[in-house]
Amino acid sequence: LEHTRDEVVDQVLQAPKRRIDNVITNLYDCTATLMLYSKIWNDTVSRYNKEWRGCRLQEFGMASAAGLAFAGTNYLGLDAAVSGGVMAASILGVGGLVWYHQTQLSRVKEDLTSIDSLSVSFQRTHARQVQDADEYVASLWQRVRGSLQSALSSAFEDGGSLPTVSASELQKLQDILDKDIPRLRRLANETQVGIAKAPSQV
Repeated sequence: LEHTRDEVVDQVLQAPKRRIDNVITNLYDCTATLMLYSKIWNDTVSRYNKEWRGCRLQEFGMASAAGLAFAGTNYLGLDAAVSGGVMAASILGVGGLVWYHQTQLSRVKEDLTSIDSLSVSFQRTHARQVQDADEYVASLWQRVRGSLQSALSSAFEDGGSLPTVSASELQKLQDILDKDIPRLRRLANETQVGIAKAPSQV
């Protein structure tokens, strides 16, 4: 009976520690998941923005060249028909380029939100973990890739500028993993040691 009593007391004392450990572990898991999600999101948005800027620069360049060509025909005093032809060709050229870029960017969105492309982003943003064959990070990626794909697809469909997570926000998440969670674990252990001494005095 004495032995059974000691086991029961031990289990009762361990219960709060297990609950605290579970909460801290869950916090670590959620924070690590959010960091992975945010890094891949940022990488995907950055790749799209690079394509978008390239398209806009080409359109601006063509529009500028068309304007200079039209101005040149006026400066040289060419026939109105020639000037009109240059203007019409310029409008068609710029309009055609804009339409082509819209189609191209739609394809880029579809490609960037594919699982293969997101996997490339994961490998790029977590190169060290991939090289080390980190099973924990790999399991996080397996868990979030479906929801991340859906979220990015919806964001691209809505249009407009996609938000990203700032470097300072990512650093705050990293601080939670590197500083806050270890401190919470130490506090939990110290609290448990204090509780464990109490029954020995009973």
